[in-house]
Amino acid sequence: MNIVLERQSSKPIYLQIRDRISHLIKSGALKAGDRLPSIRALAESLQVNKLTIIEAYSVLEADGIIAARQGSGYFVSSVTSSCNNLTLFCHSGSSIIKYKC
Repeated sequence: MNIVLERQSSKPIYLQIRDRISHLIKSGALKAGDRLPSIRALAESLQVNKLTIIEAYSVLEADGIIAARQGSGYFVSSVTSSCNNLTLFCHSGSSIIKYKC
């Protein structure tokens, strides 16, 4: 996985990693079901703390772009290939819940 970080940028490193992985998925370089590098391997490759990778993966997972499989690692979600930039609103009782892919 080719990720270049701009260490002098004001944008936090974990967001740069998130953006690059998201771009790789949207461009088709990473496809649904592909396994992402382990936290340790990516941290060593990018020479960053493991917590930085954990934060980037957590944001991607919260956005539904990747999914964690316990004991197996992180994988590109199958949902991402069919719902780019989709926003879904659901009525639940007295509130409206917003889901975004």
